[in-house]
Amino acid sequence: MLTGRNKWTSFYRPPDGDSHIWGLSVVDAGFTVIAPGQDYPPMHHPNDYLFSWERGRCFSEYQFVAILEGRGQLETASGGMREVQAGDLFILAPNEWHRYRPDPETGWKEMWIGFKGDYANRLMTAFFPLREPVLRQAATLSVQKILFSGVTLYGKEDLTTTPFLAAKLIDLIAHLAAFIREAGYTVERRERQQRIAKLRSWIAEHAFGPIATSDLVRVAGMSDSVLRTAFKEELGCTLHTYIMRVRLSFAQMLLRQTDYTVSEIAERTGFTSGSYFTRFFVKRVGMSPGQWRKSCLGDEKVKN
Repeated sequence: MLTGRNKWTSFYRPPDGDSHIWGLSVVDAGFTVIAPGQDYPPMHHPNDYLFSWERGRCFSEYQFVAILEGRGQLETASGGMREVQAGDLFILAPNEWHRYRPDPETGWKEMWIGFKGDYANRLMTAFFPLREPVLRQAATLSVQKILFSGVTLYGKEDLTTTPFLAAKLIDLIAHLAAFIREAGYTVERRERQQRIAKLRSWIAEHAFGPIATSDLVRVAGMSDSVLRTAFKEELGCTLHTYIMRVRLSFAQMLLRQTDYTVSEIAERTGFTSGSYFTRFFVKRVGMSPGQWRKSCLGDEKVKN
């Protein structure tokens, strides 16, 4: 938790004459530490940057805002309300209404850089959709270093820094664009794994009765072809093979722990007949259900 007084460093100045050559230029940068319970935004910003939570505001520039500590909220016209926390980085776009604030219980530490230009606009519209303003855990150590270096360089107020600031911005955008592509795959993969896990739980409860393809598709929330491909990639076997493994495993448990006949076990575990169950069991285990049961009983006698 953050404690103590507000701490801040911020810089604002118009682009210099060479900025149009590079197609992007930094127009503001800094960092702010907001202690728990402190008002936000702090009043040291210029009037164009002040806002109230009730009204929000619009910029004429882009901003990258990294949350280094604490948590809070962000709302944008295109992205809606989002919770943000330490490690997240969010993006503010020109002419896009927005508002954000730290949680009064935690405060936060933020670092930001604002920029504009034709080339900047081209890169930003290509890689960062307005509907997804929050990049979860994108404020990695490497991103923080680049951002901090840019803020420090901008604070020197030296006209010779313009090309180096442009390079810093391009480097930062490149890192974040790469992060989005990698994170996009990770999010997609995680969602797929969650869907498969949900389906496996459902199969565990319903494997011993008739299972229709429509049931599997409904539970997983995927099309038949996508589901079969995803399942094979995640588990290394087909859906049918997995279902039969679940049935076989339960059948073996019943053989070991109950006195049910082979035909009764076949019926209870979803096999169409006792003869089919026996053929399947022999093929998978290498002996008949009766022989396997006897071997298990023999093992128990040995153990006892």
